Amino acid sequence: MITNSNYQDRYLQHQENKKATIQAGVYNLKKKITNNFDTIINERKSDRIYSEEKITKKQLNLLEKLSNNAPSSCNRQGVYIKTINKPEELDNFLVGGKGWIGKASAVMLFFADMEAYKSPNEVLFMPFLDAGVKAMFVSLIAESMGIKNCIVNPNIRPENELGFRRMYNTKGHKFCIALSLGL
Repeated sequence: MITNSNYQDRYLQHQENKKATIQAGVYNLKKKITNNFDTIINERKSDRIYSEEKITKKQLNLLEKLSNNAPSSCNRQGVYIKTINKPEELDNFLVGGKGWIGKASAVMLFFADMEAYKSPNEVLFMPFLDAGVKAMFVSLIAESMGIKNCIVNPNIRPENELGFRRMYNTKGHKFCIALSLGL
């Protein structure tokens, strides 16, 4: 059985490995472009360090377009993406990504249109499952394009929830997950 302390231990070990890699100066700032699925899966990691180089609008449009092929429960396709090209504005809202998300080229916010989910049990968990599948789908596509990415904790600071809803027009929609993108 996995306990919370095991997760915490894994997280702390990840942080130590990341620090050592950065201090040694061997952190790879460029990802390889590949269409080999085994390579994509085996070399995928949660990248939180990005170069100054920006992702092109063409690349972002392709990611959004291809995301529409992601599977979803009952094929309802109830999750959509809002791409934020000024990720630093999210520092005021998101709990996750503090200190590094603003350095990404873009952040994709995944929202569920709650009208797509009908039964009480669907409303509780299906939007998050569909958004998670779509985010992972986009993450793997980004990896194949040489774009670094990291799935970000979607919790909004309670004191900023109203501002987040106003800024991103989330009326009737549930914010489920975020994905940072960079080179």
